[in-house]
Amino acid sequence: MKRSAGFTLIELVIVIVILGILGAVAAPKLFNLQGDAYSANLNAMKSSISTGMTMANAKAQIEGKYNVAGAATAGEDTVGDYFNVGFTAGFPKIGTADNDWKDGILGTLEEFDIARYDFDPTEAVANTSAGVLLISPNAANDSANCYVRYTEALKPEGGARTSAKVEAETSGC
Repeated sequence: MKRSAGFTLIELVIVIVILGILGAVAAPKLFNLQGDAYSANLNAMKSSISTGMTMANAKAQIEGKYNVAGAATAGEDTVGDYFNVGFTAGFPKIGTADNDWKDGILGTLEEFDIARYDFDPTEAVANTSAGVLLISPNAANDSANCYVRYTEALKPEGGARTSAKVEAETSGC
């Protein structure tokens, strides 16, 4: 008598149980992929903004315009190729919403899709007039803890200048 080849019911149940356990362990890792993607996106944006800030500052120093302050015009306040970018102490300003933020730090970047982000300009630096721009993804889980912060440079009267700063907060992504 020939035995038919195949799996018994017990073998199939054991395989299904093992697959269920693996799925239960792997599912939480899979669901956090969106947060990891936002975190990676913000860290890349931080690096891009930092690079743009450094390049703009280098051009300002090379052209002897380290003390440029205010909105840039097509004349003497222009630094390098940044025709519409305002500068303070040789660093780009935060920009304004009515110019799609391109008259500030985002104007130093080649391409930036502003429709994918929320912008919050604040005066959050204590005892100073430095502008702060928070940039967060539209669909972030917790935009209060998922953003890139750009802080303008300071050039106080008679005081020491401070450089602009770029920081990323990704704990809520």
